[in-house]
Formats: sequence, structure tokens, C-alpha cells
Amino acid sequence: MITLEPNTSDPGAPLRDLPALIQDARISHAGPLTVALSPGQYTGPLNLEASHASEAKPLSIVGGPDVTLTSSVEDAVITIRNASHLTLSGVQIVDGEEDGIRVDAGTHVTIQDVTIRGVRTGITVSGGDRAVLERCDHRIDSCTVMDSGEVAVAISGVGVSVTGSRLQGGGTGITVSGNEHTVQNNRIHDLDRAIRMGGDWTERGTLIRHNRIHHTKVAIDLDDFASGAAIQSNVFHDTAGVRVAGGRNHRITNNIFADCLPAIEVDARGMDESETTKARLTELRESFDRMNPLDPPYSIRYPDLREVAAYYHHVLGIPPEGNLINRNICVGDWVSVHEPGEPKILAIQGNFTDGDPGFADLSSRDLRLPEDAEVYELGFHPLPVDILKRN
Repeated sequence: MITLEPNTSDPGAPLRDLPALIQDARISHAGPLTVALSPGQYTGPLNLEASHASEAKPLSIVGGPDVTLTSSVEDAVITIRNASHLTLSGVQIVDGEEDGIRVDAGTHVTIQDVTIRGVRTGITVSGGDRAVLERCDHRIDSCTVMDSGEVAVAISGVGVSVTGSRLQGGGTGITVSGNEHTVQNNRIHDLDRAIRMGGDWTERGTLIRHNRIHHTKVAIDLDDFASGAAIQSNVFHDTAGVRVAGGRNHRITNNIFADCLPAIEVDARGMDESETTKARLTELRESFDRMNPLDPPYSIRYPDLREVAAYYHHVLGIPPEGNLINRNICVGDWVSVHEPGEPKILAIQGNFTDGDPGFADLSSRDLRLPEDAEVYELGFHPLPVDILKRN
């Protein structure tokens, strides 16, 4: 184990020297290594690379409630590049000039129980290989990001998970780019947008489940032709719910919408014949073709991409087809479809949208349901109790 102590005369020294200390420890110590940060304030940046953590030599950096990191340079407070099997936990990051934590490439990096406030972007994580849909399995778990200037969490690549975290205040909660991500068991509120993705037909397979989202301008913004996401078993209240901006093949199922304006909004911008839309579809075709969507692995994982290719081949507009809205509960405004789209283009079935579903106390946003609630007869599945109660 390495125990790091703060240095009041040179606050940047401990983190600046840490990479070399890790390298020295690796000479005499095989296997897992732990760095314990003693209470106090540390000044970054801290830069870690593949040589500091790998599958054969896992690394854990552990802080505590009285461990604070900051930085006055225009760089992330902590940058982790090409490392694998590294865990960072239990630190607070405040008032950085850029990102709080940046993870680039590598595999199996876990950011856990970290609190970040007052930075431009809280946590930025990318990894995996989109060309072959190879996962990175990076994780952001049980973190709190408050008052980020632009974005609380930004994920990209393949196979990043954001779980059990609280994101509040600032611009956007989570921006999603890439494939096969998981956003689950989070509480996101008091932001402009809770979750945003879009700008590529081939970025698919993201699961958004068991989140409680409220008091945002838009809860889930499936923007700019975002497609192929599963929005499943979430709670939305006091917000615009799910916005589908021209995208296809979404599954919006088993969610609760309470006093949303509206619950779901869909536009058919891909059918617009304006020059602006035609130019945007042309731009999106470049990224579409780059992933070779008619060949494995995309043709196997996302067979619906064949339909997008057919529309491009025939030089037609691209409608928002294949969107399923099923087994949801809505109290308040329901589905809004903008022209030139029509409601019949959506598969809307088995939803409870008229009457009282039996919430424990709608006024206080206690959305628990009795065991014999009528909605269960319609096929609605119970949600975790912790996202049904407000706290």
C-alpha cells in the first residue's frame, strides 16, 4: 500500500509524484496495489496511464469524506488514459477549470462514490471500439455531480455504465454517444436536460432504466435522429418526458409519467422536404456508411439499420418508424406528434392514460402503487420502491 499525505507548502507535489511512486511500487509488488489518500486537500492534475494499472496489476485509489482534490490548470483534475482495472473511490473534486475526471480508452475503470461540484464537465468517460462493438466496461457508480457548468457526465464509445448516481444543477445531466451503454438507478433533477443523445443512426443499444428524473426542461432528449434506445421502467415527473426527434426503433416501455408536458413528444423531421433537412440527412449518411451497417457486427446486432439503408438508397425521407410505446402509466399530457408525422406511425399499445392509477400520494410525488392496482392487469411491471418515493 502507498499512503499519500497532503503537502501544505507544495499542494501539487503529492499528485504530481504519485505516478512515479506507483511505478516504484510495481517493481517490488506484484498484483493489486492500493493508494490511500490521507485527509486533506490535494492539487492536481493527476495523470495515470496503462503502465500504472492493468489486468495483471489492478490499482485502487481510495480517499474518504475529508479528501478534496482541485486544480487551477486548464486540464482535468484527474486523467486516466489507456489504463485497465483501476478503481478511484471516495474523493471530492471541487472547482476545476475543465473536467473533474476524464477516462480515455482502456477497460474496466471504475469511478465510485466520488462527489464533484463546480467544474465544467464532471466526469467524461470513453472507451471501447465502435467499429467492432467491443466493450470497455467502464463504470460510474454511486457518484454525485452538482452544479456542473455544461455536463455532469459524458459517456461515449461502447459499454459504459452510469449507475446509482445523483446529478443535479447545471446544463445537461448525461450526454450519451456510442453503443450499448447502461444508465440505471440514477436520480437526475434541476437541469436543462437530464439525458441527451443523438446525431448518428448507428449509435444504438443504450438502456435507460430505473431512473427518477424531475424538474428538467426535457428528461430524455433523443435528439437529432437518435435511434434504438430502450427507455424502460423509469419515473418522470414535473418535466417534459421523452422527446423523439426523428429517430427510429426506440422502446419506451413500463414508465411512469406524472404531470409531464407532455409525457412523450415525437417529430418526423426526417420526412421534412426542406433543404436544411436534406443536408442533415446527407451528413448523417457519412457516419452511417462509416460503420458498415449492412455487415457484421452491426447487421446482426441492429438488423433494423437495413431499413435506413433502403431509404437512403431510394433517396427518400426517413420517417420515425419502429417506435414502440407500451405499458406506460401517464397522469397528465400524453403523446404529442408533430407534422408531417401522424400518431399511426407509432406503435402505442397497452398504456394506462385515463383515470387514477392509485398512486399513494400524487401531490407529494409518492408514486407507489397498491399490490392490486389495475395497471398490473394491463401488463405493467412493478418498479423498484426507491424510485417511486421522493427523497
